Amino acid sequence: MNYFKNKNILIGIFLWPLIIAIPQFNMNYSTGLLSGKLEYGQIPNEFYFGLFAGIIGSLFFLGAGILVLRLCKRFGVKEMNGPKIYLYITLLFFTIMLLTQGKDFYNLLTLDEIKVKEARQLIIDYESNNTNN
Repeated sequence: MNYFKNKNILIGIFLWPLIIAIPQFNMNYSTGLLSGKLEYGQIPNEFYFGLFAGIIGSLFFLGAGILVLRLCKRFGVKEMNGPKIYLYITLLFFTIMLLTQGKDFYNLLTLDEIKVKEARQLIIDYESNNTNN
């Protein structure tokens, strides 16, 4: 039984950084490419901050799972345990993240480098035309 508890905790500690970092990647990668702050294929720093925040967040939600367990035990539910509740919370948030951010994440990972350069050049041309007027 202890093996399954540790497995649930490890799955959560692995998934929470992804839950937080992927939306950060989606927000900052496309704008960074178009503004010239990022080169094609370069990962934004906010993604790494999201990974770190995800590790901290996983510990927070582990504590929340233990609190929910204590509430469940007050109402007579005996077959639940803290790591199992933690895994359910993690999987719920991971599913929500995949449904809302998954398609954008895939699209950003499969961008064509030539089209990104063309779009950046169009923005530069547009900005130079506006400054001349």
